[in-house]
Amino acid sequence: MSEVLTEAFLVGLLATTMRAAAPLILAAIGEAFSQTAGVINVGLEGYLLTGGFGAYLGSHYLGNAWLGAGTGMVAGAATALLAGYVMISRRADQIVTGLAIWILSIGAVGIAYRIIFSDGNALQPQRVAVDAFNEWAVPGLSSIPWIGDIAFNQVPLVYLAYLTVPLAVLLLRSRRGLKVRATGESPEALESAGGSVLRIRYLCVVATGALAGLGGAYLSIGQTDTFEEGIVGGRGFIALGVAIVGRRHPVGVLIAALVFALAESLQLWLPTAGVDVPRQLLQMLPYVVTIIALAGIFGRVRHPRAFLKPFERQA
Repeated sequence: MSEVLTEAFLVGLLATTMRAAAPLILAAIGEAFSQTAGVINVGLEGYLLTGGFGAYLGSHYLGNAWLGAGTGMVAGAATALLAGYVMISRRADQIVTGLAIWILSIGAVGIAYRIIFSDGNALQPQRVAVDAFNEWAVPGLSSIPWIGDIAFNQVPLVYLAYLTVPLAVLLLRSRRGLKVRATGESPEALESAGGSVLRIRYLCVVATGALAGLGGAYLSIGQTDTFEEGIVGGRGFIALGVAIVGRRHPVGVLIAALVFALAESLQLWLPTAGVDVPRQLLQMLPYVVTIIALAGIFGRVRHPRAFLKPFERQA
């Protein structure tokens, strides 16, 4: 492989990894806080899907990608609110609820997509291009050799995804972050001290939906200008693994997301380098990495004491 090809390969691979990690970071940052508060969102895949479709609809009808991203966040948050009501208020099993929300999202989005864009053929919806995000080169930084092409020539949603990491660190260290941790570790003590366990859990779940909705918006109007029903492609379940492997800490989530995104990007770039690897094996790679990580190869992950446990206020 020539030096020029090597440079082009590495720059392309790393730039693609940066982009592929964006929706994982957004979904996993919210999920990390939600799990810290004791609630797991197995329906994260559904939040991404409704967010992506909401962003697509918003951009289609409002004619603006930023407004579309906003409607995507609202759609993801609304889906999470429904899940939160069932898990938190009705105290239903969180795993079963998450799977039900995921299946419901697939059905609801599929029906809505066919009704709105059927064009007389319900089996094959019409593909309609909408206003989408374009790459924005950061002035000054984008001209830095290698680094500029990798990190500072992306669509705005990618920058927003990485900005959530330091913001989440600050939130985690704040008084509100302490309350989130207390909600997962000792909800009875927090309630006795005047805090509201249910309110904090609701806020964490809805915030997870909003961030996942923004991640879905990236998938539909950030990396393309149209929508497909399989656009999420299992990223919600990978984001669950990212949150757990990252020890529910924003920096750990960032590192884990980049590792999983690198596995996903290799399936696109290895063939360009002349590496003869079966296509099916490359497509399996991100999910294999997820399974290996969750199997405990990176060490056991300690869960909060109230993890998966419903909370009922005492009279």
